[in-house]
Amino acid sequence: MNNKIKVFEQYESIPYITRQKANIIYDLIRENKPDLCLELGFYHGKSSAVIAQALEDNGNGKLITLDLPSAFKRTPNVNDVLLSLNLSHRVDVITDEEGFHWSLMDILERDKKPKFDFAYIDGAHTWEGTGFAVFLLERMLNPGAYLVFDDLNWTIEQSNKNRERNGKKMINTKSTLRQSQTPGVLKVFNIICSEPYYTNHQRILDYGICQRSNFSLMH
Repeated sequence: MNNKIKVFEQYESIPYITRQKANIIYDLIRENKPDLCLELGFYHGKSSAVIAQALEDNGNGKLITLDLPSAFKRTPNVNDVLLSLNLSHRVDVITDEEGFHWSLMDILERDKKPKFDFAYIDGAHTWEGTGFAVFLLERMLNPGAYLVFDDLNWTIEQSNKNRERNGKKMINTKSTLRQSQTPGVLKVFNIICSEPYYTNHQRILDYGICQRSNFSLMH
């Protein structure tokens, strides 16, 4: 395990990425040296800092990270974390009230060519939210780009049980039983990100990892 990931020296206690999972992301970026990375869902910015440090240690690369503006209300927020670690120059933070799907639309409208060499999905954990994100990303990932899904086994039902225990507001309360109990991220990984569109599938911890192939969903 890499013990030099700086975000854990100052922000060990903030959610959500663990040292073990951070090591996987850090090593993947160090080994493959992407020029442009994308993150969907930054929360406090802990995983953003892991990606940014890997790029910094590579001496090259940029991360675009997307979330809702409400993420800035968290303490610390993504800008606080990146600034304190001297990693702000590696990251463009973009928010949209409508969610990151709309930010992806804006990116596609500006330039429809593939551009990303690495993408990390840690938001909109439902079948619909994750599936549509991958549909858009298919047009944005370079061949060979790595796509990493966090929380493969996440369900609305389990999330709400955890939230209830912690005294937090329930989410997606109008979901059907099937929607509540289905691990949407896992379904996207197994069904949409299948051969021949994606290759080199791996499941490590609750990560799903695959590589974009040359085969287009538009064929």
